Parts: sequence; C-alpha cells; structure tokens
Amino acid sequence: MICNININEALINIIDEESLITQLKNYSNKIKLSNIIFADWYQGKTCCDKNAYRLFEYYLNNKIDKPYYIINKDSDLYIYLLNKNRTNNLILYDDKNKTGFYTNLFKYLINTKIIITAYQTLLLQKIASYVPYINYLKINHGIKQFKLLYADKEFLKSLGNKKNVICSSPYEYQIFIKRLNFSKEQIHNASLVRYERFQFAKQNKSEKKCILISFTWRNYDKYHFQRSKYKKNLEKHLNDKNLTLFLQKRNIDLIYIPHHVEMNFWKNYSQNNYEYAHIKKQIELEHYIEQCSLFIADFSSLCFDFIFQNKPVLFFEIAKNDSLSRAFNIIPNDKLYFGNYCYNMELLIEKIKYYVKKSFFISNDLKQKYESIFYMKKNIIPKIISIINNIVKKKKY
Repeated sequence: MICNININEALINIIDEESLITQLKNYSNKIKLSNIIFADWYQGKTCCDKNAYRLFEYYLNNKIDKPYYIINKDSDLYIYLLNKNRTNNLILYDDKNKTGFYTNLFKYLINTKIIITAYQTLLLQKIASYVPYINYLKINHGIKQFKLLYADKEFLKSLGNKKNVICSSPYEYQIFIKRLNFSKEQIHNASLVRYERFQFAKQNKSEKKCILISFTWRNYDKYHFQRSKYKKNLEKHLNDKNLTLFLQKRNIDLIYIPHHVEMNFWKNYSQNNYEYAHIKKQIELEHYIEQCSLFIADFSSLCFDFIFQNKPVLFFEIAKNDSLSRAFNIIPNDKLYFGNYCYNMELLIEKIKYYVKKSFFISNDLKQKYESIFYMKKNIIPKIISIINNIVKKKKY
C-alpha cells in the first residue's frame, strides 16, 4: 500500500468529522479497492426501511467484494442482528463515542471504492466529495413524489459528478431532472431494493385481514407534539365509532405504526390512546406492509410499497391546517393521488368500506396506473449491482 501519510499517525489526529476528512484527503490509495460502505439512517436508533441493509446483506451472502454496513449500536436492528448472531461486517456507530467511530471508519474508508446510502447522510457525502478514489450512490429510501421541499437538500453540491442516484419511476425521473437539476448521466433507473422481497412474500388468504395506518415525519418536539392538532386528530379519527364498529364486525384489525421519529414520544403516547387500533413498533413495519391489505397515509413514501403490491392506498391529510404539514408543499389532486385522496374523515370511511366490501381488490384501471409507476418490478438487486460496477468503472451503459 503506497500512501503519503502514516496510518497510525492519521488515527491519532482524527477527533471529529473534519479531521477524518482531512486525513482521508491526505491519504493516497494506489492498490485495488475492494470495500463498499453501506448505510441507512445510522444516526437513529429506529428505522426499518433498510434499503441499504438489504443490499449489503446480498453482497455479504453472495461474497461480492467486501461489504460493510454502518449501524447504530443502540438500534433495534442491531439488537435484532446481535440476537440472531448476524453481526459480520458491521461498523458500529456510537453517539457517545464519535471519535472512536471516526477512527474506526477511517480504517475501512482507506480501501473503499464506493459509498452507498439510502438516506441523506451528509458526513458520507462529504467524504465522497473530497476523497478522489471514493464514489457515491444514493439508492433512496422512498420514491420522490412528495416532500419535495426536503428533496432539494438531500445532496451536497460538492458531490459534483459523483452525485449518482437510483431512480425508480418516470414520475421521479422528472423530479430529478426538472426540480433537482440532475444530469441524465447521474440518474440510474432501477427500483428500491426493498421492493424485491415482495416477489417472495407469502400470500396467505386465510390470514386475518388488517389495515395499516402510518403517517409521515413532522418536525415536532415532545412538548409541541403532545399539544398538536396532529395528535388530537389522530386520536379522534382512529377512535371513530363508525369506523371501529364497521371493522370490528368484519374481524379486520386496524394497525397504527408511528413514524420512527414519532417513536421518541412513546412514553407519553401509548396503546391507551386508542380503543380499537393496535399500536405497533417500527421493527414490525415490514411484516405489516406485507400482511395488510390496505394502507392509509398522507405523504408517506411507504404508499409505494403497497402500490408495488397492487394493494389500495387511501391518502388522508391528518392535520390539514397544521403549519408543519403545509411545509411539505403538496397541493392535493386526483392525478397525484390516483383518485384516492380523501378530503375529510367521512370520505375516508366511505372509501375504506368500499375496499373492504370489494375484498381489497382494485379495479383494472387503477392497477394499470399502479403498474405504470415503476421502471422495474423484477431482478432489482442484480440491476443495481450492475449500476454500482459501472459507476466504479466509470463506464456508460
């Protein structure tokens, strides 16, 4: 290994983000690179989209290159993997010992050819920006059709030509081109990694039916959340007697899974708030995405997980006049919501009853609309691996 700094000296000088980047910039790697760094939202303790983790797991199981996954040591995912004895190639993030995390990360980054993230991870984007031999790809955690205000801030300008992104939909492609100013060469058409699991999901018709409700992130703190119109409306609507009696008679469960940021308010926000709806934790989200037959959301990108499976989605803005809701800058229209936007609770209940009576089947017209959203629905991971290899080789395809 040829480099212009001593690795042990570099480790001593790493104390924070800036010193980590400085030492990497001073390091010149001349050997064949083999490491791939994967990351979802590693700063958080709860997040179950796991797009990057699923791709990492595929690389690891199939012995492709040398994959490593950054994970919070206090996260529910790490605890789960620890109990299953599946901790190989994990890089532990410790919020209480960031210096140790940075020095450990340096050892992997000096031999890394590409960083792959699902979320806005500014540290890893900075590293890819300033280190010549490290490439970058964002595989996303959801299709960009909502929350465009935040999409503008997901990529550092300093990434330049390294600003590569996976695009799952023609709708999303137009956003990358027109709204986010990507070049065509930076956009790589495939699909979200986690969608591939639906090909192998068991469809057991005898299982009890359920409806999933999950709304998107809002920038509340604990004090304002407890006093918010959002929380008030949530409890009011999920306890609606008309809805609960209808579902109860038909033996259909109503499952509510709070957003992972909202889970921080769990101590003051529990099952006791609801008469019929069952509150589940984020670690169970994947199960209910596959199990439930209908999804109710506002701007959550999880709607596309259901649309991918040709399951009906009902859009309902739970806190319409909430200033934090309006920050998403969404103007409701039937085209955007595929004709299933519910302007009030009465219409939402009417739509729920309609799909329950139809055994949750969607019309052929709606199915065609759903199918038109995605670039691909099969062989997603092999396609993304091909994209990664071409980015590293800097070849067009």
